[in-house]
This record gives sequence, structure tokens and C-alpha cells, in this order.
Amino acid sequence: MTFGQLPYDVAHLLGGGMLLLSFMLLYQRRVGAVINTLALQGAILAAAAAWQGVVQEAPQLFLTALVALAAKAVLIPSRCAPCCAGSTCTGRWRRPSASAPA
Repeated sequence: MTFGQLPYDVAHLLGGGMLLLSFMLLYQRRVGAVINTLALQGAILAAAAAWQGVVQEAPQLFLTALVALAAKAVLIPSRCAPCCAGSTCTGRWRRPSASAPA
């Protein structure tokens, strides 16, 4: 692959998207926005793995893409989102404070 070919360009576009989303994760202040950005980053990661599977004709990369999509784009955000929905947190994921009664 050389510069200017479609597989090369798409791979770099997906890699640039991952880098941009990494910087967006650093910038976010609200937990809900971080979860949404993490889910989008997981989808881009899955797309990058699937694209490399197509380009390299490597079927094992499709399994990697499926695992990345299921875990990082669906499972983790869906498990974390109910705890941090809206402006109130249910506290399911917080450690109990030292002053709280047992």
C-alpha cells in the first residue's frame, strides 16, 4: 500500500478519527459525554479492525472488530450510562464514603 490508494487513505482516516476522539475524551467534563465519546471511539475502533480485515484478507480481524464493537461500543456504555444518566447519579458505581454508616 502506498500513499494515495484507497485502503491506505481509509486506514489513516480511521486512525485520525481515533486520535481525535482520544483528545475529545480528555476535553470532556461530564461523565455522560465521556461515555458517549467512548462508545463512538469503540465504533471507530471496530470499523478500523474490520477495514484491515478486508484489506489484508484476514478473517480473524472481523472477530476482533466484533469483540471491540460489542464490548467498547455497546456493553461498557450501556452498563455505565444508567448510573450517570442526567445530572443525578444513583451511586451504584461509587465507593461508600468513610462517614457513611455501614
